[in-house]
Amino acid sequence: MATANFQVNASAGDADETSNGVMDLTGANISLTDSDQWGGVWFENVGTDVPQGATINTAILTINLPDANYDDIEMDVYAQDADSASIFTTDAYNISGRDRTTAKTNVSEGSVGTGEYEITVTGPVQEVVNRPGFGAGSDLALILDPLAGIALRFKAYDGDSEIAAELDIDYSTTEQPMSLRLTTVPRLRQWQPGRL
Repeated sequence: MATANFQVNASAGDADETSNGVMDLTGANISLTDSDQWGGVWFENVGTDVPQGATINTAILTINLPDANYDDIEMDVYAQDADSASIFTTDAYNISGRDRTTAKTNVSEGSVGTGEYEITVTGPVQEVVNRPGFGAGSDLALILDPLAGIALRFKAYDGDSEIAAELDIDYSTTEQPMSLRLTTVPRLRQWQPGRL
């Protein structure tokens, strides 16, 4: 097994989207307080460290909650269904308009408190890693789809880059045994005097 660690590393690497599609890429927090909103976090070069087709044993998204008044988590978490996810832009509906994986993680937990909170996203990450076009240099985005009852804020890159969202992936690969190719060498006839 091997472990790869990633963290949001750019202002546009996390974002939230209002109900009318307006994007916020520079807020101090990702704020999700309505089921019509969307959130997203983006991780660069996941495919450089995690091989295509690897078995994802665990994939953990860690977010950091700064306010106990916004610690009710009700949402589905998908990955963007793409070989390599683009960083977020200010284009309208730039989170909700992205294709999503079939696999998702449902989170339903209230009053979780402040500090780090971990979300298992193994299924969505595995679906992306399994894509034939996933490979070296591929980026990965997770899409947060709020549900009724959500009241969540977590630190964005622009609020504190050191505690921006992280993605930790534990994975395994199956190494194919080396095949040996045997070559038949023609047997040379021994020379004997008087024989041609």
